[in-house]
Amino acid sequence: MVMALPFVMALAAALLAYAGRRMPALVLAALTAVVQVWWLLYHATSDLSIVL
Repeated sequence: MVMALPFVMALAAALLAYAGRRMPALVLAALTAVVQVWWLLYHATSDLSIVL
């Protein structure tokens, strides 16, 4: 479920924007970006070793 969180948040932001609730949509979109950057940094710096 954690991996789907940014997608669910983005969908909720899009639905809020479609419904005309501009400020909550912008706040949720900004939070989505923060979660995506955190997730990227978490996985980019983790000790997960993948042999290619």
